Amino acid sequence: MADWVVLAVGNDARGDDALGPLLLDRLAASAWPGVRTVLDFQFQVEHALDLEGAAGAVFVDAHRQQAELVRLGPLEVADGVRAGSHVLSPGEVLAVGRRLGIALPAAWVLSLRGEGFELAAGLSSIGARSLEAGWRCLSAFLRSRLAPAGAPSADLPAQIGAPGADMATLAPAFGASAERPSMRLRSDES
Repeated sequence: MADWVVLAVGNDARGDDALGPLLLDRLAASAWPGVRTVLDFQFQVEHALDLEGAAGAVFVDAHRQQAELVRLGPLEVADGVRAGSHVLSPGEVLAVGRRLGIALPAAWVLSLRGEGFELAAGLSSIGARSLEAGWRCLSAFLRSRLAPAGAPSADLPAQIGAPGADMATLAPAFGASAERPSMRLRSDES
């Protein structure tokens, strides 16, 4: 089975911009089988190469402009890439991959709410809550994707609830249904 790739961006010296790196550190420390991680300051054209051969991809970043602590939703390929830019959106990374002829995996964006991005600042209280909610969301999502069809997921890290939990049982905890592709956790639901 091909690996999943989780790509996170951010800067741990800039407050809540550290959410992506912190979540990726937690994922790497948990040693999920079948998951590889990529960390950088920004999404760039080179990240398209990280998608080659992947079973799926999750792009993680912190954002100021969202009410929910966490948003997880499917990612569409962008129509193009901004000329001359070395900073890309996740959809533009997919567009570069398509242009290179890479068989693109299904991809999702995990957005974590932040409010303070100042240099030398620590995590804000919202950032800390987003990190915990993001970890629960990412763990549930990966558990649902990595467990063989019909098999219990007890061999995966038990970071959420009971071993073998799936999206149908976990989705209500994030204010989503198992049928909806987007999971959102509002700041008043933590």
